[in-house]
Amino acid sequence: TDTDTDTDVDVYGRFVVTDYPSGTPISGLTVDVGTASGKTDAKGEVSLVVPTWSPYEATAVLAGYHDLHVFGYNDGEGFSLGTSMVAEATTAALLGAMGVPQDPADGVLINIVYTMDEKGALTFLGDARVDLDVSADVTIVPDSSSPYGFSAGSTTLTGNQAWVIAVNVPAGDVSPSVTAPDGMSCVVFPGEEGSMTVQVYPNALSMLLWVCS
Repeated sequence: TDTDTDTDVDVYGRFVVTDYPSGTPISGLTVDVGTASGKTDAKGEVSLVVPTWSPYEATAVLAGYHDLHVFGYNDGEGFSLGTSMVAEATTAALLGAMGVPQDPADGVLINIVYTMDEKGALTFLGDARVDLDVSADVTIVPDSSSPYGFSAGSTTLTGNQAWVIAVNVPAGDVSPSVTAPDGMSCVVFPGEEGSMTVQVYPNALSMLLWVCS
């Protein structure tokens, strides 16, 4: 949700961090964006000054969890963004059950795809395909019909969380792209950039949000 429109004043990003899959807010977590740093409160929230008219990378580190790197492009307005930390044990259990061991030298890249309704609310977008310019061992999507809650694929499923999760992506630069249904075009949240190169880190989660219209 946009909150600031005057580029002559500081622009803030509000980050809300929860545990996945419980949804429990994570308090006391340090979140860094460039030179700005702050700790989440009891609701898992922290507001930080973010660079304007440029890409940003928000980073959070917590023992027992994968390091989290959230990428975006700020077009000069404030925003609010919810994101999740994933425990290493959670990832190991899920991927182990699916027969996909995680390589700690590689990383995980999560692309989340939304659309916006007439009231400006973000909702998950089904039937959106995510492609990468590098290889991954496997790509999975949330699937409520699967006993594991996920199935192999790179296209979001209607009625599910629109996450496309690439596992064992080589550490380094990656440029994802999204093909949305019905001729929609997609931009990187919260700005208007149609593409972005992100960094994948060993044994860490990198995350990028898209909005299609």
